[in-house]
Amino acid sequence: MATRYKPSFDERVAEYVDSPEMTHRVRCGKKLSARILGNYGSYRTQAKISKGKKVVGDCCCPSEIFPCKHVYALRETWDANPDSFF
Repeated sequence: MATRYKPSFDERVAEYVDSPEMTHRVRCGKKLSARILGNYGSYRTQAKISKGKKVVGDCCCPSEIFPCKHVYALRETWDANPDSFF
């Protein structure tokens, strides 16, 4: 019986980084926000710009992981393409 491949958390985050599924990108001071089209709907996602590796934010998705992949993707999108934010 073949096993089904399950992507890692980092791979799941990478799917959303700077992707067309992330819209309405806004930066206000040290706060980022965006809408992310996920597996179960459109999620309002927020993240804080901070120095270091700690990721802080919030998302309305149903994930039991906190912070979820959408928050990580929003923060990584800021690092990858800050000019895409209004």
